[in-house]
Amino acid sequence: MPKYINADNNLNQTKKAGQSRRSRSGHSTLRIIMLAATLAVVSLILVVVSIYSSARISALNQNKHQLEYALKKTQNQLETLKPEMEEVKASLNELVNSRIPGLYKLETNKVMDVQSEQIKNIVFTVLKRSGKIYYKYLLVVENNSAKKLSPSFKVLLFNRDGIHVATHKVEDGTELTAGESRDYTSEIEFLFEAEPRYFYIDNLILTAG
Repeated sequence: MPKYINADNNLNQTKKAGQSRRSRSGHSTLRIIMLAATLAVVSLILVVVSIYSSARISALNQNKHQLEYALKKTQNQLETLKPEMEEVKASLNELVNSRIPGLYKLETNKVMDVQSEQIKNIVFTVLKRSGKIYYKYLLVVENNSAKKLSPSFKVLLFNRDGIHVATHKVEDGTELTAGESRDYTSEIEFLFEAEPRYFYIDNLILTAG
């Protein structure tokens, strides 16, 4: 009787061992399937990202070429229009000068001769204070006559359209003798905010005797 018991025990142990091996094998297969599925998902994501990146780069390159073409076209158009712009500018200067004879083109930091017997030259300077722009002039009066003179004049500024934008007047009671020269300097008060392009000097110098 004990021999049959041992045989049954051996059979039971063999069955349990087989079940244990099948269980471990099943877990391993499940893990492999899960890893394979994860790898497939990751690969799919990489493929999608790669396709999107390629499409995006292609679109950016296309936009770049379009912008470069538009820029080149605009530059060519500007080059074509440049002679016409110069012609219009010259016509505008001629029109303004014809409206107000005696106008001079205003240039800063440059000694400009004035066609006048008493006024020798003038220099304009740009000053900047508190974010604002101011114009200052230095004018030289010279008495080239044999008589005494009483200096009196106006400095007038005009914008590009020939509109009067600023004035400064000087009336000096101190006489200038023959051969004597004197300089006058002052900031110019504007009637309204504008950029001056031309100036005119109204010579009011009077003969004192």
